[in-house]
Amino acid sequence: MSITVATQTSASVIVFHFGSQSSSTKVFLVCVVVSNLVGYLSSIIAVLLIHRKPQIARVFGGIGSAAVTTGFLLMIAMFLPSYLVWIVGLAFVTFFFVLCLTLML
Repeated sequence: MSITVATQTSASVIVFHFGSQSSSTKVFLVCVVVSNLVGYLSSIIAVLLIHRKPQIARVFGGIGSAAVTTGFLLMIAMFLPSYLVWIVGLAFVTFFFVLCLTLML
């Protein structure tokens, strides 16, 4: 997961640096980078705590998964035409529904 998050964050930073984006796209890119950073740090904390405090590690793992997925979906939304953004919204709703069900078990 570490390599995937690093690759996704690097791609968004490269696009931010070399592309000429509108102000809304720049906001999306900042959100993607912050979301990936939160996901990476939460996942690392979950790995470090898995043997000592498994319940806390499970919560941090869920937070990390949610953050990385949010960053990925936001990055997809940046490149979609405006009439297809509803697909990303549907993916957000589905993902968070599944995440809530997973954390309840």
